[in-house]
Amino acid sequence: MSNKYCYRFSIYLSKSEVYKRNLDTDGTYKGDNTTPAKLRVWGGSNLGSKDELLWESELIINSRWLNFNFEFNPKMNHTYIMLEAYYKTPFVFKYNGHILVDKASDIVPFICNKPLDTTKTNEPKILKELDKSILKEGQTIKIDKLYFKADSSSFKDDSYPVLNEIYEFLNSNKEIIIEIGGHTNNTPPDEYCDKLSLNRAKSVTNYLVEKGISSNRILYRGYGKRNPIAPNSTPEGRKKNQRVEIKIISIKK
Repeated sequence: MSNKYCYRFSIYLSKSEVYKRNLDTDGTYKGDNTTPAKLRVWGGSNLGSKDELLWESELIINSRWLNFNFEFNPKMNHTYIMLEAYYKTPFVFKYNGHILVDKASDIVPFICNKPLDTTKTNEPKILKELDKSILKEGQTIKIDKLYFKADSSSFKDDSYPVLNEIYEFLNSNKEIIIEIGGHTNNTPPDEYCDKLSLNRAKSVTNYLVEKGISSNRILYRGYGKRNPIAPNSTPEGRKKNQRVEIKIISIKK
């Protein structure tokens, strides 16, 4: 592999809902190891060497096969390519995870005469309203497919696609400042609702900041039960009111 060329590659990735191994990192068996991991692609001069990180995926949280297509331009010449399952970053502790791989394509060279297409999947966009060409200051967008564990500000695994979509948008539109607003239904006490909604908005903000978005561009607030968008008299209405939203604060010209 030469640094004079760009390369394209595709591979199918998935994770299993059940995955067991005999030993954990400390030598004990602890059951299923289904915590999502990311795929890293390394170039090296020797078998097992990691001289240059060529590409990495987001966390693989899909349990169905998805085709990931990517392109890269190595800065060095490489003899070996290594695929590595890696932890969620930044990580607090190491854990056992896994990635299932299939149908890896040939690595095809091409002349680098245009910006690289680094699109990772052809999955449809979740937040179609999150489009700079149609956004207005003051506009509010509900974050669909954002899921938290019950009575918690911790994300469920299937929340990461929409979180990463928000990150990609903010990273590509650095002139936009947003507010993340948390909301609840009216079932719990006021103090509990205020705290939960604030912590959930803060969790979204922290995730985006940890990935590299400036904290100066993201405000967060917990509105508790103050701003319902549906009647709280039905389960469906209460579910709609339990939400996190993006508000466009500023679009600098």
